[in-house]
Amino acid sequence: MPYFNARTCSPTNLKDKVFVISGGSTGIGAATVDYLASLGARVVFGDLNRAASESLVEKLKSPNVSFQQCDVRQYQEVVALFRYALSEHGRIDHAVANAGVIEQGNWFDKSLTIDSVEQEPNALVLDVNLKGLIYFSRVAAVYMAHDKSPGEDKTLTLLSSAAGFIESRNLFLYQCSKHGVLGLLRTCRLAFPDAMKGVRVNALCPSFVRTTMTKDIAASWDAAGLPANEVEDLARAIAMLAAADSATAPGLLEVEKRSDGIVVNEMNSTGAMQWGVVEGQSGLTGRAFYLEGGVCWDIEEGLDRTRHLWLGEQPDGQIVKVQQLMRKVGYRERD
Repeated sequence: MPYFNARTCSPTNLKDKVFVISGGSTGIGAATVDYLASLGARVVFGDLNRAASESLVEKLKSPNVSFQQCDVRQYQEVVALFRYALSEHGRIDHAVANAGVIEQGNWFDKSLTIDSVEQEPNALVLDVNLKGLIYFSRVAAVYMAHDKSPGEDKTLTLLSSAAGFIESRNLFLYQCSKHGVLGLLRTCRLAFPDAMKGVRVNALCPSFVRTTMTKDIAASWDAAGLPANEVEDLARAIAMLAAADSATAPGLLEVEKRSDGIVVNEMNSTGAMQWGVVEGQSGLTGRAFYLEGGVCWDIEEGLDRTRHLWLGEQPDGQIVKVQQLMRKVGYRERD
C-alpha cells in the first residue's frame, strides 16, 4: 500500500504560494499556519475565535500571515474569506478545509424517553464539519479555478478522520460528518478535472491527534502504547499534499512490501483507477490518507485494489461497468 512519512518530508516548492485555511487559530490549524509560514508561503486563515486568532498572528509576527473572522456555517462569511485573500494576494493556490468540532452531547443517550426525545437536539457538529466544509470547498474550488492557467497546480485538502472509515462508539454526528467528507472527495475527484480545471483534491484521515479536543483520552491512548499524531504531523502532511504536483508526486509515495518482499501495490483484475493519473489532472489527487504516528497511508488505493475481495468478484465486475458508464454520462442537472 502506498504511504509517505510526514515527519521526514520537506516540501521545497511552496514559497510565496497563497493558502486559505479554515479553523486556523488553534490545534491543527494553528500548527499548519505556523509551518506554512516557515516555508515562505502566504497564509490567510479564517476562524470564529477572534481572540485566539489575533493571538496567533501576534505570536508569529509574520507579514505573510493574516486573519479574517469567519464562521464556516455562514456561506457569505466563507465567500468574504476568499474575497479578502484574493484582494490581499491577487490569487489563491491552495485551500485547506480544516475547521471542525468534536461530538456535542449524546444523540442516543440511554436515558432518553419518549418525552425528552421531543426536544430538538444540537446539530452543530454536522453544521460545522460537513455543511461548513462543503461551503468552504465550493467557494475554494471556484476561486482557484477562475484564474487557473493550464499546467498551474492548485489544490483543495479536506480534513476527515479515522472515524470517516472505521466505527467509533458514541461519535454519532462526528462520524457521519467525517464519512461525508470522504463522500465529497470521491465525487469531486471525478468532477474537478472538467468542472474546476483540474484542481487537485485529497483528504487526510488522522487517528488520535494530540490536541485539546482529545486531552480526555490522551492518558489512556499513551498507556495502550498506540502511535499518536502531533499537530505538526498534520501540518507537514497538509503541506506535502499541496506540494505533490506533477514533479513532486512521483517521489513522494513509498510502497509497502510484505515480509517475503513482494510488493502489494499491483492493480487488481478489474483495472483499478490510479488516482494520480486521472485524465485532466497531474500530481497527487483523489486520495485519502490515514495518519498514525505521522505516517500517511493511502486507503483509497487499498480499498480500490481489494474491492473484488470485500464486495465479491461478480458484483465487482458489475460495479466496474457502472463506474465506466457513469463517468461518461453522469447525472443530469436538475433545477
